[in-house]
Amino acid sequence: MDAAYETDLMLIKKNLIDDELSGAFGCEIDHFRVLCQVEIRRSLRTDNPVFLGMITVSGLDKSRNPKQVQSVRGRIDQMLSSSLRKGDVFAWWNQTQVLILLALRKRDDLNCVGQRLHARLQEIADAERVRARLEFQPLTAEVSFLAY
Repeated sequence: MDAAYETDLMLIKKNLIDDELSGAFGCEIDHFRVLCQVEIRRSLRTDNPVFLGMITVSGLDKSRNPKQVQSVRGRIDQMLSSSLRKGDVFAWWNQTQVLILLALRKRDDLNCVGQRLHARLQEIADAERVRARLEFQPLTAEVSFLAY
């Protein structure tokens, strides 16, 4: 084999892992779609539930003014990065909605995560004078729906 075409596995690994690996993973929506498919397939093997969450931000009058929402986007990103676990993923779907992917060990864990996110989200919404709604739906064979 030509040495110019050989690459050490350790170098490849180093190039693949360029993230600091702390907190949740924020990504673009195309990557989010792929990660959803991976987690759904993994859950079929492990029977661990996977949930799709969504935060919707609007004005106090329930309007979806992108300029008003843009002011809180950075704070929501920071809150999600610091409030979710390393394996959790989030991505902005549009200017007013962010999606969250949670792979859990058991369904009861969703209540704990949901309550924590809801409390922190409300702090941001109150400070920025916007409305924020958080909801979850199962991506796997779960049958419940939670909204905060």
